[in-house]
Amino acid sequence: LDSLLQERVKTILMMKLPKVLRCGSCGSGPKLLSMLAMTGSFMLVELIVGNMTNSMALVADSFHMLSDVIALIIAYVSIRMSPKKWRKNTYGWARAEVVGALVNAVFLFALCFSISVEAIKRFL
Repeated sequence: LDSLLQERVKTILMMKLPKVLRCGSCGSGPKLLSMLAMTGSFMLVELIVGNMTNSMALVADSFHMLSDVIALIIAYVSIRMSPKKWRKNTYGWARAEVVGALVNAVFLFALCFSISVEAIKRFL
């Protein structure tokens, strides 16, 4: 039974997408934009429904998704800023992706710090 399940999972994972859904040469820009649209729409739905029902959990999760949206925006901007081909010396705009990752890391660290401060305030 276990081997049959493993074969089934392998078959599902190896399925090829229809040609309409595949994009081999379009890069990661459209993928990031589609993820940004989905995450942003879920964030708005959670925020609206959370405010309508006075659910603190939904509102908190919508702000968590806001941090995801900001991270996706930073990733998209850094990919658009970096050149397609790198020269011998990788300085300047070629490091835009690395700087974008650094900005995301600093943002997440600040978010964790603010959550920790709020948790400590609740205990005191």
